[in-house]
Amino acid sequence: SSGINAEYGLFRDINKLANVFEMSWLVSRCVEHFTDITGAVQEPSYEDFLFLFDEAAFVLTKLKSRQLVELALSKIRSLNGQKDFISRYLENLESSSYKQLDLIIELAGANVELVVEPLTNQLTAGLSKGDISVPLNCKHLLENCELYSLQQSSPLMFGQLFDVLDQICGSKSDELRWVFNLHRKSSKKAVVSADPGSLGT
Repeated sequence: SSGINAEYGLFRDINKLANVFEMSWLVSRCVEHFTDITGAVQEPSYEDFLFLFDEAAFVLTKLKSRQLVELALSKIRSLNGQKDFISRYLENLESSSYKQLDLIIELAGANVELVVEPLTNQLTAGLSKGDISVPLNCKHLLENCELYSLQQSSPLMFGQLFDVLDQICGSKSDELRWVFNLHRKSSKKAVVSADPGSLGT
């Protein structure tokens, strides 16, 4: 760890206080301090990344401010920490808000496989235990990821995802319809992306 863990609790309390009571001067100081904390992270650490990510998500949710988001995501990317962080973060998928999941999608960027691979692994593990439903947060991620780009860059992974979705949802007509619509939307976008002129045909 970077040795900044001791500051986390204090920063979170002050940050919440500043935002709840809309104390602009204190909010500004929190941003400055967050910048210092971010700068102190010099090596990949899931705990450090998690703190940065959660604080950024908190401020985005409460104040609609992206200042901390840009700092947090840039730091994780600069240390090439996206793959490990996303994989571990999604282990607690159901405890996340949609806002946090949207930031995970943003962190992955064009590398959609960073989200799809751990989700596929989780769904496969769940299927082996008899799970026959797709969690809502998993659906949110898949609906909002650019799956069409994965279909182009990694068709094998794309196929594996839909294979396990078919197995999970095959016995429920409404769930199977969701899988079909997700696949159709992704395939249509893939076609349009490959040939923009096909949109009007």
